[in-house]
Amino acid sequence: MSTFRKIAEDFALMGKRLLERAEKTWRLATSPLRELPNVVIIGTQKGGTTSLYHYLCQHPRIGGALSKELHYFNLEYKKHRLWYRSNFDLQGNRISLEATPDYIFDENTLWRMSRLIPEAKLIAVLRDPVSRAYSQYNHVQRGMGNWGADPRSFEEAVQADIRFARENRVIGRSEYEDIFHSYVRRGIYAPQIRRFKKVYGDQLLVLRSEDLFSDPNGFVNSIFEWLGIEQRDLQITQKYGRGNYKKEVPMRKELEDFFEPHNRKLYELLGVKEWWSY
Repeated sequence: MSTFRKIAEDFALMGKRLLERAEKTWRLATSPLRELPNVVIIGTQKGGTTSLYHYLCQHPRIGGALSKELHYFNLEYKKHRLWYRSNFDLQGNRISLEATPDYIFDENTLWRMSRLIPEAKLIAVLRDPVSRAYSQYNHVQRGMGNWGADPRSFEEAVQADIRFARENRVIGRSEYEDIFHSYVRRGIYAPQIRRFKKVYGDQLLVLRSEDLFSDPNGFVNSIFEWLGIEQRDLQITQKYGRGNYKKEVPMRKELEDFFEPHNRKLYELLGVKEWWSY
């Protein structure tokens, strides 16, 4: 690389950092004038939330956050609420949207959200818990969050999380095991949904991930209708968050047997027929 080109690239990088710093300062200065989110996608991890977030943001009446996952109500709550506001649009006629799929699973998020955004609408998309568990495991194996891979086999990791659920708790607490190794517990949906439903009632919309995967346009337009905004055709040119791994799940039958009674509790809670065929 020539000296001139190196200097030019260094100046370009410096300029980019200065612009980013200036935008951050401006956003913080104007944060009292910014929206809090009207809609939050709360979960589930590996349930298609990234695709759903980007599809919803195609609507001109919806404005996404500065980044999809802010983690304010679980990992960043020590920051001032003005920091949280700084991530959204200036107040106007648009719906502000955030999506942090860890919210549904974290013990502290519900009461924190109910204090700051009690009028918000919440969306939870739930995936077949067996496929979801294997997807999370492979996500961790790819170095999720730069923490490194899980040294255990999928079978060992799953058995360990089942023991943890039986001997300790299901709902997470933003601890290491909860964030990275909750392969099974995140798929025990009923207690997670029940607690949010108790506080938010009809403001909580619970949908099935497989319907998003099979018909994204119809799925997202049903949400537009729920939000009271006009429907529109999506531009689906990219699929987000898809892992490159073998989709045949080890221990599928054992996991299906484990999840079956938990799924029945979810169906009863939501008043729906069987979502997954086991």
